[in-house]
Amino acid sequence: MHTRTIPVFLLVGTFILSGYSRDDNFYFTKLKDGLKWEYVIDYRVAQGVVQKGRMSYRIDGIDDNIWISFFMEVIVIDGIPGVHTIHRYVRHTTEGRYVIEKDDPSKTEFLEYPNPIEVGDRWTAISPTQGEFQFYAEAIETLYLFDTKYEDCLKVSFTFPDWQGYAYMAPGLGDVKIVAEYEDGSVIMEATLVQK
Repeated sequence: MHTRTIPVFLLVGTFILSGYSRDDNFYFTKLKDGLKWEYVIDYRVAQGVVQKGRMSYRIDGIDDNIWISFFMEVIVIDGIPGVHTIHRYVRHTTEGRYVIEKDDPSKTEFLEYPNPIEVGDRWTAISPTQGEFQFYAEAIETLYLFDTKYEDCLKVSFTFPDWQGYAYMAPGLGDVKIVAEYEDGSVIMEATLVQK
């Protein structure tokens, strides 16, 4: 089966916006040990083959070994070939969400998401290990998934090396749906929230 390398940002870069409020413009859930989100993944290739997977995203404690306290972010993927468990250090400030990638030997901190984010905003995140990522806050929309209606979702489109797509973040829940397509259209990956 034909697979493409999935960048870490595609799996985690959009999973962390939550707690959206038009009043305070603060998109991030207060980080704490034990937070967990569960997603189902459909991974489709151009030949029509669909592979099913699951993803667990969790906050797994605090790491004080870096110059400032960070939460440990852990992403576990099952059922999608070539994807391994991902570990990153994250922290939220009034300026936004900062990240240090565990596999970055330089331990360079970078701003992944600014705060606040308004419809129409564009920003760039530069990962020392994966390159440049472009984001655009497109709209506030209502999303219907299965038997659930999510109102006032923030739709954010993104462009990563070789990938493009969009995500919907629901107020107080974070990401409820993410769709990404490989640049030549040969692979489409869709992740949908099933439990938080």
